[in-house]
Amino acid sequence: MTYLVEYLPRLNRLSIEIVDGAFHAVTGVKLEGDQFITISIRAKDSIKIRCPLAVKSATPTSVKTSGSNLQISLEVDPQIDTESANNVGDGPDKWSCGWLKSHTSKLGSKNEFQFRCSNCQLELIDSLDFIFKDMPGDYWYELMEFWHCHKPENNQPTDKDYGILKPKNNNTIIIGSFYLLQTINKSLQLLESDGDEALYVCKACRQVIGDKFQNVIRLLKWKLDLKFTAGSGTLISIYNPLLYAVNLFTTKMQSSAIRKFAIEVDAKSVYLWILNTDVDVTIDGRDFRKCLKVLWFSIAKGGESYGGYEQMEIPYKEVRDKLSSALQENTIHSNVEIGSIKYLVSYLPTLV
Repeated sequence: MTYLVEYLPRLNRLSIEIVDGAFHAVTGVKLEGDQFITISIRAKDSIKIRCPLAVKSATPTSVKTSGSNLQISLEVDPQIDTESANNVGDGPDKWSCGWLKSHTSKLGSKNEFQFRCSNCQLELIDSLDFIFKDMPGDYWYELMEFWHCHKPENNQPTDKDYGILKPKNNNTIIIGSFYLLQTINKSLQLLESDGDEALYVCKACRQVIGDKFQNVIRLLKWKLDLKFTAGSGTLISIYNPLLYAVNLFTTKMQSSAIRKFAIEVDAKSVYLWILNTDVDVTIDGRDFRKCLKVLWFSIAKGGESYGGYEQMEIPYKEVRDKLSSALQENTIHSNVEIGSIKYLVSYLPTLV
């Protein structure tokens, strides 16, 4: 038996689907504690399932059985989840200036933390030596041509300098969605190849930490560990590469209303259709918060192409691997057939 519990915040509804069970007659559905639903089955042991959030009350509005499948809809009154509210920064804005100020302790006028190599823990950046500033936002440089009153005609020359926003000195670090920009780092070594690729590696363990980007160092967040103190303890925070993909999709949806994407992953073309956002879900006891609900399918690279999907490039293997594994691990048993395409249903968490 497997189950899915999905919370729809705009409707204050819980949707429960249980498959591969024996449901001759459901005699009761009730809330137990604040995060479990008990389902009573005639002549069978009760089924206890976990909800993705705590609720004050739950009222069944629909109970349907079909063979070995059971579907239940409940109207719920959710509790205010202060812990989850405090963890909103663990999404795409993780390690932004605001996140660092709210999560790390203060020493004088500065917050105290260190960025370290995720492989060998060599200290790469000590916050007390730098000033940190946030990048305005993803894809801001794509919109710079709109930042003046009299936009030139196509191909008309302009004397405006649309260079990359980068640190103004060696003591400044700019924080982007998935990277840090700095001008110099004595703990990193630059490796340049005959081609255009130029990588920065940790001097101690030789792990690739980032690359040369517009003549500055771009450190990838998932190659770093953040060490800081909170209260009386020392904590290590990591950055999941999946956040890169989540932020990519979210930004495109917000800026262009695009919800269909095609991505090359290894030897496959993966097609995704994002149906919903901010979905809390429990899949067989595993809780995921603020998910993107995704219809998806994959085909061999070079096979039949499908129109209507925005082609997206993800240049980092770690991100492609995390996206692929999340899609597969969080895929549920239900399928959705639209035309000739049979979509799988999965969930991509934005808080990881």
